Amino acid sequence: MVYAQAGDRVVAPGLPNVQVFTSNGTWTKPDGLRAVMVEVVGGGGAGGGTTGVTASTQGEGGYGGGGGYARKLFQASELSATETVTVGAGGTGASGAAGNAGGTSVFDSVSATGGGGGAVVANVAAGSNSVANGGAGGVGVSGDFNVNGSPGLKGRTLNGIAVLTGSGGTSGLGFGGGAQSRTAAGTGNAGAAYGGGGGGGFGAATVTTGGAGSAGVVIVTTYF
Repeated sequence: MVYAQAGDRVVAPGLPNVQVFTSNGTWTKPDGLRAVMVEVVGGGGAGGGTTGVTASTQGEGGYGGGGGYARKLFQASELSATETVTVGAGGTGASGAAGNAGGTSVFDSVSATGGGGGAVVANVAAGSNSVANGGAGGVGVSGDFNVNGSPGLKGRTLNGIAVLTGSGGTSGLGFGGGAQSRTAAGTGNAGAAYGGGGGGGFGAATVTTGGAGSAGVVIVTTYF
């Protein structure tokens, strides 16, 4: 631990205070602040859906990408009296369509983009194969340390049977787990907090919707 010298006394610095923003808000600069460590995670992308209602067909949409991550240390003098905090929303799935991307999380100059949405796929019959690409991982921007989210895995259907072994992308530094595949036809599973990508929809002669991505987060640690 680093200590501050005050005359002949050695004074331990104050304990840090941690604020976790899971939705948009405003951070207020406290008196006596020395520095602030900010961590931002973008929202996870949604999984893709499936199209087609022909009997004896299956398909699996692509999985959403994980949100990016960035970390930055600000000196007190670099920040305004108040700072707007933006938390990236998780991407939403759409019926029979590609998933939507996650939103970007922002604090002052540091940000993290959301993961991309998974691709839509048409259900196919026995003897046919299909692949639906997963969404790209989000990107950390302007941090002292930036980590991309991992991409969502592809939805695969081989010989008319959905493989069902994919997962959504994980956000940077492991914040938020990507959704796992379904075991029965229906809407893809949602990503886990924070910034996890959603799962692909599993269609068995049905139109389905991809699972939603998880919202991001902004963590502000203040040092006095």
